[in-house]
Amino acid sequence: MCVAKPARIRSNRQNTLVPWGFEVRLVGTYLMRFAGCSASEQFCPPIFAVAIGLFLPFCNSASADDFSWATPISRSFDQSFAWTPVGIPGPGDAVIFDLGLTDPAVRYGVILRDDESVQSVRVESDIVAIVPNGHLLTVDGEGYGLEVAPDANDLGNVSIIRNQDHVGTVRVTHDARVGVDPGSDGLLLINALFDVGGDLILADQGRGFFQTTQQGQTTIGGDMIVGLAANSDGTVLLQDAGSLLDVENTLRIGGAGEGQLQVVEAGMEL
Repeated sequence: MCVAKPARIRSNRQNTLVPWGFEVRLVGTYLMRFAGCSASEQFCPPIFAVAIGLFLPFCNSASADDFSWATPISRSFDQSFAWTPVGIPGPGDAVIFDLGLTDPAVRYGVILRDDESVQSVRVESDIVAIVPNGHLLTVDGEGYGLEVAPDANDLGNVSIIRNQDHVGTVRVTHDARVGVDPGSDGLLLINALFDVGGDLILADQGRGFFQTTQQGQTTIGGDMIVGLAANSDGTVLLQDAGSLLDVENTLRIGGAGEGQLQVVEAGMEL
């Protein structure tokens, strides 16, 4: 078990940023490919059926509700027909991604066009990219506001990524966890800004993989624990110049389970 307090990990090798068209090869069987886009394209991935959206009601739920992404197609967060039920999630609402996707080539994007706020985000069995696009997504529910692969047999994969020069932030006010129940398998990739006000647990009882890459910056206000319970297995990978992982309290690699920290072609500052 390795414990560092506090921990600040930063890469120092100069590198050229390739904002959307790049391939990230992860440990083991993980392989993610981001489809390339031309520089003239303002939004990557594309937003479909905007004209149709003009004729649909754009409204926020008056009371707490669960909103699930409806189809594996890239759309803007504020398009009401992108969600089931039809509407736009707001403060107090739970957001769920569970379309059963397992092939990274079929991954879709959720693009912000303004600042948004929800109570919680759950990525169950799905592959989704959240694109803040220069804006702020706040997840302010108590407890675990962000959960990736929460249940047994979930294969949850979420990326928080920039859109060319438009970076943006996903901010979890309290805690987050990846690979929660035994048999779950979660992946969280950052190449925008990601802030967690409380703790981040990677591989609670399942498997978890966390990567900050291509000038992505992650700040953890509490502890980061990798491999919390027995039989859990977590890996943290820091990659590329300008990437940053800043843990304000304790970074614990390997609790009762297995944990790894990998720094690829980068420097490390503790």
